[in-house]
Amino acid sequence: MDLFWLEYHDLPEGVGFGLHTPKHFLTLAVCALVSVLLCLWFQKLSWKKQEKALKILPLLMLAGNLLRDVYLLIVGYMSIAYLPLHLCSSSIFAYLLYAFLPEEIPEKVKQKEHLTEPDGSEKQKARCHRLSAFRTALGEVSFVLLMPGSVTALIFPDWTAYPLFNFMCLHSFFWHTLIACYPMLLLISGRIHPTIKHLWYPFLYLAIITPPIALFDYKEDCNYLFVHWPVQGTPLESLCNLMGSYWRVGYAALVFVVILVIYLVIELARFLVRSLKKAAGQR
Repeated sequence: MDLFWLEYHDLPEGVGFGLHTPKHFLTLAVCALVSVLLCLWFQKLSWKKQEKALKILPLLMLAGNLLRDVYLLIVGYMSIAYLPLHLCSSSIFAYLLYAFLPEEIPEKVKQKEHLTEPDGSEKQKARCHRLSAFRTALGEVSFVLLMPGSVTALIFPDWTAYPLFNFMCLHSFFWHTLIACYPMLLLISGRIHPTIKHLWYPFLYLAIITPPIALFDYKEDCNYLFVHWPVQGTPLESLCNLMGSYWRVGYAALVFVVILVIYLVIELARFLVRSLKKAAGQR
């Protein structure tokens, strides 16, 4: 407990859990278990209750972020380095936007749960349809971009100097786990159906948020989105060692490859499912 409430600058040296150590892998296993349990619980809910959960979860993520900021203010270490400008932090606002946009309920769900669409004019219904389409696109971006970003943060955390039983450390692991899990809930509930035809979705998202954040990094000497300098102990450090000052080109290529691989895995899984269904039907 002597170390639980200490911020990084007040910690003695050598108390961190270390990157890719048994403690780190054990914590990742716990995070994976929490994610599985959350998905199993979510699947058992009705469509309406799922919608409520999808609103509550990003609010909890936002509350968790604010709680961390209050803690940092109390201990006197709140700074420009803790602004919500990283990819994981931006996820909260993307999830909040997704959660509170209108949703078009699939017909089979309406019939199963006896749900009805709210009354409205044709103009209102058309607007609702457009917003729902934007909501679905945002959900797909969450799955192919924001979720991998959070998983990467868990695999290559930049808070290894903290001991595991520390507020900042536990907060970071739990918070990133929730961020990574949210898009999975959208996928398993059938709210999103990622397709490689939408490969441009995540890159449009990055094209919108990266330039202003990169400019902020340059002006304030910060490293949001990790575009100012490579983080030690991550693949970005290896890219920098390999490519020198051109490491950002490698960074962009790595992001493209990761997103492409995710889409290809989804398409392969879809092809296999269709093939199995077709084979079962022929029997």
